Amino acid sequence: MRRPQQEGLAVSGKRVAVQAPIGGLNARDPVSAMKETDAIELENWFPRSSSVDLRKGFIQFADLPVAGHTLMCYNTAAGADVLFAACDDGIYDVTAGGVISGSPATPLSSPLSCQFTLISTAGGKFLWACNGVDKPKLYTGSAWVTLDSTSTPALTGISDTTKIVNVSLFKSRLIFSLKDSLSFWYLPVNSIAGVAVEFPLGALFRQGGYIVATASFTVDGGNGPDDRLAIITNKGEVAVYTGTDPSSASTWALTGIYQIPPPIGRKCIVRVEGDLAILTSLGVVPFSKAVLKSSSGTLTTITDKVSPLFNSLWQEGRGLEDWQLFIHSPETMMIVNIPLLSGDRHQLVLNTSTGAWCRFTGMPASGFENFNLGLYSIWGDKVYKNWEGYNDNGSSILARVRQAYTSLQSPHRLKHVKLLQLPLTISADIGLRLALDKDYESTLSISGLSSSARSDVARWNSAVWDVDRWVGMFVNTQWRKVSCQPGFMISLRSELNVKDTSVAWTITNYIYETGGIF
Repeated sequence: MRRPQQEGLAVSGKRVAVQAPIGGLNARDPVSAMKETDAIELENWFPRSSSVDLRKGFIQFADLPVAGHTLMCYNTAAGADVLFAACDDGIYDVTAGGVISGSPATPLSSPLSCQFTLISTAGGKFLWACNGVDKPKLYTGSAWVTLDSTSTPALTGISDTTKIVNVSLFKSRLIFSLKDSLSFWYLPVNSIAGVAVEFPLGALFRQGGYIVATASFTVDGGNGPDDRLAIITNKGEVAVYTGTDPSSASTWALTGIYQIPPPIGRKCIVRVEGDLAILTSLGVVPFSKAVLKSSSGTLTTITDKVSPLFNSLWQEGRGLEDWQLFIHSPETMMIVNIPLLSGDRHQLVLNTSTGAWCRFTGMPASGFENFNLGLYSIWGDKVYKNWEGYNDNGSSILARVRQAYTSLQSPHRLKHVKLLQLPLTISADIGLRLALDKDYESTLSISGLSSSARSDVARWNSAVWDVDRWVGMFVNTQWRKVSCQPGFMISLRSELNVKDTSVAWTITNYIYETGGIF
């Protein structure tokens, strides 16, 4: 198809292509030392292996009668997954979405987040939840049970079950920790209740404090006899045990005590290919590296490349609820949910396949959960389905980037960029604002430039059915004039404010003239 000619843009000069910033956000290195495939800013773009894509949006999924704090998915082999929202007055079934009315499935009295785990036994699959204020809740697949010494099933061995604040699963055994305690409690194998037995650890943890979380990890990359139990305190001390039965010295042994930075909140652990990733005050720590650090003296965090940004966000949001480390495997995402004093929630997001980071804004979330392969979040009295469509519940998505500086393959020559081409793959016309910085200076404001629409395709509300042509994705190949002073190093800044269109960016083409040599 022919496209309209761009009059007045015929220039001579050298043409160079620069890859989009698939290396992701780099807040660590000096701008003079970054790879040109990194980004100084990368907001609401998600870096993939060969392109940088506009993040998807979200839609409202459910309207709750009161504010909620935690989403919990009960999944079954039959695929009949159930989604629950833990709210100020109780736990609601929100599987069907829409307006949620009536009484909660089971009551709660605390506006606190719940910790939960799934366990399968010969009797079925169960969801076990606790929050450190209410008695623990057990979902049997058809009903909720409030657990204490008189319930059916009964939970004994803990005098006050309202103090149970954390639960995890280790080798088919439920492990509990209590508020302000340096002990953990455990049940018999394949049990959802029964007699909980205390395992005191106060003598091991020299810094005191309390247990924040427990988690299972492995040294062989799978699930099996090599799995170990990590017990983490709020001071960052970690005790690791191996074995099967904490009551038997012959089958239970301490393998080490390790030190990591203090963890953030109780939703601070995810399992990644057998290893543990732990959200701490210095960033996300891979536990296997923390063990090695004990001998080497150095610790490299997963968030190392964005550590200055993480540190500034941590200083602003420390002490607030809603910090969460979360994995959304279908999109290879590790998400750090970050609460801010302003009331906003930002996310630092890692592509776990490429190791590239970015930052999401405008996505409200007190907590995330996976449900039916989708990414869901809860915020106030709303549940949202995320990574859905290309608008934020009806509003446009604002995306910004500031790419690392490039010499345009002429490091020793002065360059004057004449034309710029972003061959974006889009599904509709978009508005685009651009600027070029030179020599590590941001001196020019971003100017508004609209991408040209395709003249050969149908337009909604004006096209003639069965006459005009309808298309899906297309590549915008418009060349643009952008104000730029001559310089040796060039950095692209851009801003999109788009709605209802996907955008994929793979490369940027420059045409420039060269000047003197320094």
